[in-house]
Amino acid sequence: MGEPHARPPNSGLGAADFTGWVPVGRVISVQPGRSRVRVRPHDESFPGLEDLESFAVKEGEGYRKFSVGSTDRAGTAVVLSLVNCPPDDVAALKGKEILVPGGEERPLEEDEYYWQDLIGLRVVDTEGKDLGEIRQIYQTGANDIYEVVNEAGAEILVPAIRSVIKNIDTERRVMTIDAKLLEVAEDED
Repeated sequence: MGEPHARPPNSGLGAADFTGWVPVGRVISVQPGRSRVRVRPHDESFPGLEDLESFAVKEGEGYRKFSVGSTDRAGTAVVLSLVNCPPDDVAALKGKEILVPGGEERPLEEDEYYWQDLIGLRVVDTEGKDLGEIRQIYQTGANDIYEVVNEAGAEILVPAIRSVIKNIDTERRVMTIDAKLLEVAEDED
């Protein structure tokens, strides 16, 4: 059994129109003069970005949909050429997370989770003590890191490795970890 791994659309539309859309990547650079954006997928094996026809980004309380004219691979990123998108709108996309309709993600393997299923999970230790909730996920190469923030705003970084993550229950929205292993690592610093 492997380590647990997260797998962390040009018109304005309300949130209801995007029920079931999922985040698949983040815009890491823009070329406003050419109406192009470079996207780093959350999961490099996501098959749909190269065939993408549209995507959405969150804007305030709603979402905005963009049409894609063509795509190109650029290393681990995908370059999307946008249709009828003014340079100022392209420039504003830098750093935004892109969403696509749900169901287009690749099937999950055992112990794999989509990022959207993990963000917001309550994290407890093996004795049931509430440690906070997952606010962000970082890809490091070797394993993901979950940023857990408690009600006081204190954060802990939890490595997504089998020895630390004891259980993930997406239905109950709870992750159980062995916090003692984190304390040992902190004591060694």
